[in-house]
Amino acid sequence: LFRQQPRTTLPNNFTPLTLSFGNEITIRGLHLETDTITPDQPLTLTLAWQAQADSAPFTLFVHLVDENGQLVAQQDLPVTVQGGSLQLTRFQLIARPGTMPGTLTVMTGAYRTRPILAANGEHRVPVATVRAQSATWLPATRHPVSRILVGKRPFTRLVGYDWDTTLPDQTRLYLHWQTPDGYVTQVMDNATPTPDLPPFLGPWGIARKNWRLIPPTTEHYVPLGEGIVWLGEMLTGKTAVSGTPLTLRQHFISNQPVTRDLVVSVRLIGLSPDGTQWEWWDLNDSVPAMGAIPTLKWIAGSRIQDPHQLTPAATARPGQTVSGIVRLYDAFTGQPLPILDERITAVSPGIPLGQTSIQNK
Repeated sequence: LFRQQPRTTLPNNFTPLTLSFGNEITIRGLHLETDTITPDQPLTLTLAWQAQADSAPFTLFVHLVDENGQLVAQQDLPVTVQGGSLQLTRFQLIARPGTMPGTLTVMTGAYRTRPILAANGEHRVPVATVRAQSATWLPATRHPVSRILVGKRPFTRLVGYDWDTTLPDQTRLYLHWQTPDGYVTQVMDNATPTPDLPPFLGPWGIARKNWRLIPPTTEHYVPLGEGIVWLGEMLTGKTAVSGTPLTLRQHFISNQPVTRDLVVSVRLIGLSPDGTQWEWWDLNDSVPAMGAIPTLKWIAGSRIQDPHQLTPAATARPGQTVSGIVRLYDAFTGQPLPILDERITAVSPGIPLGQTSIQNK
């Protein structure tokens, strides 16, 4: 299972590269398992790299960048140098909703607390290109509809839409389209229930311009890997009492069979007065639905309710702010399932569950 001797040469199926970072790290080669990526399936690639034997641990990353320069997928993996030998690191990249068909550039780099710059002074360098394609599975949605755009040949149909209000004062609209090549999702931030979209065919084939989507209230829609979407529930509005258990019911939907055994991790956090430190926390990790419905049993259209019981610390003081986060991770590898919302990953290690405060007993 494991090599007994250090690797010194590239495996046969690797493309040779020579890319240096900080005069201590060199990317020696790359292997792409496929040259396409879809919202249904991740892009798997392996980097071969070498570092000086005395190099401190660092993090390797791979980015996918679209034709407009927008980051559409990424994975960062901490690595440890093993005696200066040639090492292989495997990445799985999942495209975010909103990634349209076209050419994507694969870029890589490294960092510790700061970027380790390449020889050209950049923090990342291109190593390959891949093709983004439409999805084959119908996206999971709370609001299925059927609205065909006027004058589109072959047709383009809106098959569903979803609102996300997870982050305070931010609203995101997901529009799920069926095209001749498959399904794509359009993302609109701070949209209104009457978005500016092309006319669609109404009753009797009459063109209509007013879309009139159901307006958001407190809906949640956070896409994850494996075709899973988190739909709630938030901590906001819950009654929290020190030493007394409370239940957070997490809701998920999937648009395809899930091929990994995943664990749902929900954490309750008591914050310091300035909101910057954790004073206490409680954690509940479990197979979904209290162990009754593991993700390997999920199929297209599965809707799962997953209760988690958490207890505020007995030392929690009345009025203390309590927050929470939820994440999914692989039961075997511990690898987190990606959160495919860059707004959330920029501010939190997990999906934020809002806030409440400790009440008097």
